[in-house]
Amino acid sequence: MAIGQKNKLGNKLAKEQPEKMAGGKVEGKVEGQVNAQAEVQLSRAYLPYARHGVDSSDREAVLSLFTEDEQGTRDEQRNRDEHENSPRLAQGTKATDFEQRVLDFTGARYAIACANGTAALHASMVAIGLCDAGNELGNALDAREDKDSVVITQAISFCATANVIRHCGARPIFADIDEDSVGLCPHSTREALLWARKTNKRVKAIMPVHMGGVAHASEELRALSREFQCYLVEDAAHALGGRYDNSSVVGNGSYADISVFSSHAVKPITSGEGGIAVTNDTTLAKSIRQFCNHGIEREEQNFQTLAKHRDRAAEGPQHYEMQKLGLNYRLSELQAALGASQMLRLESKRERRREIAEHYDQLFIEHNLLDIIQPLQQDARRRSAHHLYLVAIDWHKLGMKRRKFMQELDKLGIGTQVHYIPIFAHPYYQKQDRLGKDRCYIPLELERTRRYAERTLSLPLFAEMGKEDAQYVVESINSIIQ
Repeated sequence: MAIGQKNKLGNKLAKEQPEKMAGGKVEGKVEGQVNAQAEVQLSRAYLPYARHGVDSSDREAVLSLFTEDEQGTRDEQRNRDEHENSPRLAQGTKATDFEQRVLDFTGARYAIACANGTAALHASMVAIGLCDAGNELGNALDAREDKDSVVITQAISFCATANVIRHCGARPIFADIDEDSVGLCPHSTREALLWARKTNKRVKAIMPVHMGGVAHASEELRALSREFQCYLVEDAAHALGGRYDNSSVVGNGSYADISVFSSHAVKPITSGEGGIAVTNDTTLAKSIRQFCNHGIEREEQNFQTLAKHRDRAAEGPQHYEMQKLGLNYRLSELQAALGASQMLRLESKRERRREIAEHYDQLFIEHNLLDIIQPLQQDARRRSAHHLYLVAIDWHKLGMKRRKFMQELDKLGIGTQVHYIPIFAHPYYQKQDRLGKDRCYIPLELERTRRYAERTLSLPLFAEMGKEDAQYVVESINSIIQ
């Protein structure tokens, strides 16, 4: 696909991003209805599209870092200096606790907590060998990138999904989505794989994105990864707590070599910022952890130096080797303590979001809005992690552009968002590199991707909402439409 063809959708979607409105007059047919709703909104707190929930147990877990006795008994600590008595805020035991709780839930063998989901994805791309020897770090300059290595993924995702591929000097190939689940379409993925084979590209991985918390067609995509002899790495940033089609837990290793979750502030559970990669593969796990810790090795049996330099008794217990080029992608103890605490409520939070999502479904039926607004992912309600409540809106029938609609809801104290602008529509991916090559490949039409991007909107959904909040959202929408 020519670069010029990408511009139209990118420019259109960029203009639609909402601005915060402090007030102002509502024009046209919505004026009376919105004014009436505005009176109700005055007594309501602003309802964002997503929000973290932190309770007293979370606060106690974080504060415990400053009161725990981690370096011995209190009698022993009396003899230590003030510096050694301070809490250990990095490289302590909390990250291990967080990892273990994720392992206990998913059933995976290894978990590596990272600074954020993007870091976990980047480390995963390095672990599967996407970076070549001349570009180990995965911070590629266009002039020396590997234009033949590719990863099949979808354009409906946050830009980080493709960016980590580019940081490794490779390129994403965008396949189309399934329109209801908004996940990677197996048929389109096969077409992209065949195109890659025909054009002599090296496919290193398939990377499905579990949009809104829904793992789609995992068995079929795994079969494709085996047929074409490539890795399958799940961008499961939205899907911690979700299930596959067979009801097993996302991240258990049944279908993916690596699954990457996010614990960002608006995700199913939060550590403020954070991410975690899980895998059943010992080699991949070691590579991810090492990359996230500057490429350092501390285990004596794994040292690469000559035997005379491997004597830990002579070198001291602080001895280590930097064996690979890596980065500091570690999660802090403060963040890990919060994440570990939140994991104890992962299922209850997921169940609450499911109840709200199903209540939305029913409200749209009761208000006769389905000819204009169609809730997505309804078939996956029982297995989704319910990170987002996605709808597809017929803007022509609504008689209003998306930007205006979002602004009217914002005036009523309701936050919405677009998930997402297609990655290929962003300026970076519109431009060619220094060698005149496209930064991404779009060998297919991606009709469903484009249609979804033009119609989608995310409505408020988080565990701390009440059903009356969902009712207020739908009634507000109805008042605007009327």
